[in-house]
Amino acid sequence: MSEQLNEKAESRSQQRLMGWVHACQKSGKCGSEKIEKVAKSIKPKDAEDFAKTKHKGLPERKEKKKKKKKFKTFNEWMAEREIKKSDKE
Repeated sequence: MSEQLNEKAESRSQQRLMGWVHACQKSGKCGSEKIEKVAKSIKPKDAEDFAKTKHKGLPERKEKKKKKKKFKTFNEWMAEREIKKSDKE
């Protein structure tokens, strides 16, 4: 059974990159070594799918996920204690 994926770029910069990769694969003329490396590592159909994504509604760059803090700083901990003390009074 063949599973078909509908791959789309998540940002305009990713779409542009895949456009360059797709052009490199078709013509054999790559603008840089990095583009050539990506072109060799991705299937031509996948590069074409990403490159065909429309720009409308895409962000310029994909937003990075913010890391969740595991530990509070000492000042945050002290401020929290002060709030709890004032609530008891």
